[in-house]
Amino acid sequence: MTQGRYTAVIVKDEDGYWFVDFPDVPGCHTQGRTLRAARERMRDALSLFVPDADAADIVEDLRLPGEALGAVRRSAQLRAHATEAQHESQVATRDAVRSLLEAGLTLRDAGEVLGLSYQRVHQLAS
Repeated sequence: MTQGRYTAVIVKDEDGYWFVDFPDVPGCHTQGRTLRAARERMRDALSLFVPDADAADIVEDLRLPGEALGAVRRSAQLRAHATEAQHESQVATRDAVRSLLEAGLTLRDAGEVLGLSYQRVHQLAS
């Protein structure tokens, strides 16, 4: 274990509570009815066992059933891809607005070509 870095293993128990265990800190654990509550209590539990809990880096190891974990990972990948695609789309749209205006189209006509409002084209042109 590196000083100041602790792993928190988080699992949902048979009673529906989220249980947090710090395997590198014997006896240190907490729980919460919700995942948020369990997360909020982690640092307090750790502070009872280690002096650097306030500044510690807590690395979460959230244990989910196999299919759920795969679905969460796939969702995160797709959201990251969508964010990147959205950024690329915004850049391409801004470039298209500039090109259309340089070609002599009015703001209104550029908006019509791009399927955007006159106001949005004006914003992108600025």
